[in-house]
Amino acid sequence: MKSVTKFVMLGLLLIPLAASINMGSAFAKEVTVDQAFGASNITNDKFFVPAEVTVNVGDTVVWTNSDSATHTVTSGIVDDPATWGELFDSGLGAGKGIPGSKFMHTFDEVGEYPYLCQLHPWMEGKVIVVEGMEDEMEDEMEDGKMDGMKEEKVKVTYEDSSFDVSASLSNGSVKFIDIDPDFTSIILTVETSATEDGELMITLPRALIDSKVGAMDDDFIILVEGDEADYMEHHTTDTERVLTIVVPAGTEEIEIVGTNVVPEFPITVMAVMGTIIATAIAVSRFKNPLKP
Repeated sequence: MKSVTKFVMLGLLLIPLAASINMGSAFAKEVTVDQAFGASNITNDKFFVPAEVTVNVGDTVVWTNSDSATHTVTSGIVDDPATWGELFDSGLGAGKGIPGSKFMHTFDEVGEYPYLCQLHPWMEGKVIVVEGMEDEMEDEMEDGKMDGMKEEKVKVTYEDSSFDVSASLSNGSVKFIDIDPDFTSIILTVETSATEDGELMITLPRALIDSKVGAMDDDFIILVEGDEADYMEHHTTDTERVLTIVVPAGTEEIEIVGTNVVPEFPITVMAVMGTIIATAIAVSRFKNPLKP
């Protein structure tokens, strides 16, 4: 039954990935701000909605013009026109800023970024950019909230390839890590406390497993005992990605699914289609066990 569940989950979750692999594009985390209807009127009760948003470094803010008037999204301070447009400016002309249009900007540095509409300067907003999960995790480690997590080196081998994977499990230990090339995943066999939940911090070498859409990093799929689970990614380099996963008491297996595992096993559109076909076959046989 778990095999069927895994086929179904991967088939559904990887369909969008299959459609975008050859396009080389990725969907960044986005936060939407609405330019409210009636915002061109100074007496309106709403302008940018929400007027202040907090995002993580690397996130993208998308402004949508829901008004009947043209607006700009221009960084800067209302009372200091010299600052207008220094960081971003949606501009005017050629369909820019018209009703129904959108403008987006990706924020790469921590800070507070006020902005306005040049045509209606009573429309003010602010984007606050924070470090996000990485700093939160570092703070927790400094504060001792992850005491008891002993780092282990687990050797993973597949044919001629060998990797030393760093893993720390607060309520137990990682016994083995196996590679499943059919699902572009690695499977962790763990031994955990029967009564205490814990956290797994694992450093994944990109040469072992990675998740990408085109050249951009994408989310992994985490399965804990066959069920999809949340995780935090708090450190990334050109060679590795560090994840933290909540591990319930009594857990015995954790699977991390990417888009490629070991260089010779990239996931492709055909592989995804094969998964979907296999899903249909598996479900059919599960429902009709006597069917050859």
